[in-house]
Amino acid sequence: MTRKFLWRQSLLSLLMASGAAFAQSGSDKAARFYEDALDRYERRDIPGAIIQLKNALQIDKQSLQVHVLLGKALLANSEVVAAEFQFDEAMRLGVNKAEVIVPLAKAMVAQGKQGQVMDDPRLKASGLPSAIQLQLLLVQASAATDIGDTRRAAELVQEARAIDAREPGVWLAEVPLRIRNRQFTEALALVDQALKLNPSLSEAHYLKGSILHVQGQIPAALSAYDRAIALDSGHVETRLARAGIALDQGRDKDAQADVRELLLLAASDPRGTYLQALLAERAGDVKGAKEALKQVTDLLDPVPIGFIRYRTQILILNGLAHYGLNEYEKAKPYLEMALRQQPGSPLNKLLAQISLAEPNVAHAIELLEAYTRAQPGDGQALVMLASAHMTQGRHAKATALMQEALRAKETPAFRTFLGLSLMRTGRDGNATTELERAYKSDPRQIYAGMALVGIYLRNDQAGKAVVISDGLVKSNPRNPSMLGLRGLLLTRPSEMTTALPAWSLRR
Repeated sequence: MTRKFLWRQSLLSLLMASGAAFAQSGSDKAARFYEDALDRYERRDIPGAIIQLKNALQIDKQSLQVHVLLGKALLANSEVVAAEFQFDEAMRLGVNKAEVIVPLAKAMVAQGKQGQVMDDPRLKASGLPSAIQLQLLLVQASAATDIGDTRRAAELVQEARAIDAREPGVWLAEVPLRIRNRQFTEALALVDQALKLNPSLSEAHYLKGSILHVQGQIPAALSAYDRAIALDSGHVETRLARAGIALDQGRDKDAQADVRELLLLAASDPRGTYLQALLAERAGDVKGAKEALKQVTDLLDPVPIGFIRYRTQILILNGLAHYGLNEYEKAKPYLEMALRQQPGSPLNKLLAQISLAEPNVAHAIELLEAYTRAQPGDGQALVMLASAHMTQGRHAKATALMQEALRAKETPAFRTFLGLSLMRTGRDGNATTELERAYKSDPRQIYAGMALVGIYLRNDQAGKAVVISDGLVKSNPRNPSMLGLRGLLLTRPSEMTTALPAWSLRR
């Protein structure tokens, strides 16, 4: 029996019961409010349903049916504290616990009460229909996963699976546990099992895409996402993921199409607004990007931190939005909380950038060293770490890090940085070799070119300095520094050193 069928059956029985209750009370007006609200709820007109249910409660405050449906509508509208209150009222009035126990658990999870969801006496599964027990166990398993209690989460999933292994949800519930442990093969096997039971389950196709996405199998991930959208055009998570890939690939029009749909499907979801900010920035609309980022922070800042402490994606989102607005102090608490849930993740690099800007170089080094231990091949992190050590005068350490970065990935930018670090340790010969390789590979490496000009001048190789200077002007025809550098070389070569940055002259 599917969840959708159970949900419809539950509402149908509730409607039949409500008709009798309202008939007994003689309140035809309240009954009409309720029936209209139920119709709106089924059509996903949630705000309209809430208004009509509140109208019904003004007439009959003891109607448990109204409390139940109002709780569900408020939950769907993300008004989770009010939803929990309505479910409590329904239970106080004597509603069958099976009607409210699962949405009550979801309302508590949405408030960050993951620990309570597993131990709250209101949420005991004993005596409930097996289908309701199964749903409750899956909500509790998700809560256990959120707080990192993987052992208990696995036990709860197994309990649910023992009730009905034909329910796809009992297989999908284990997927986050496997992903957390980077057991991608096992995660894909679980998704495939769910798809055997229900090939048209959009959530399963979305999760399959997510696993492939994390593994870097982008074409396969996109295929799974496309299938999920074909099955459910309103699947928000899939549209978010697909838009993210399009942005990474520079397919801004495709990303914009998904973002437009997101903003229609979930106007209050800050993730769609954040993607809108990225698109605006990409298009050169700085004002539009800032406005969109401000919308994100306006949506998320008022949310109590306890509500989102286990929602890593939301924590990162608000941290990134504040970071994009140059509000580093506001960004830090969100990013630091997310980092505690994802240690050794790219969040280390972002927080290190903030520490460097403060400046707190020692803390930046600590963050970057922790990250490079977890991700030793990340060249960008190694460059950041080398730069931080250089600011502390540890040029030999910076050189070693850049050599390590180049072993992981060959790029002209890394060669440039290695050359600069060698130059600062007084190893001009080695520095020249690295800088020449970098500049030859990519004439846009301005710092490599300027450093070479300085080295050549110190070694009475003015002809070589002029050649490099000409190349810098050609690559950067509108850069006044390059034009000025070339002019000084041509007219006053003896004073050329005054035009060069101090680091390019230092032995």
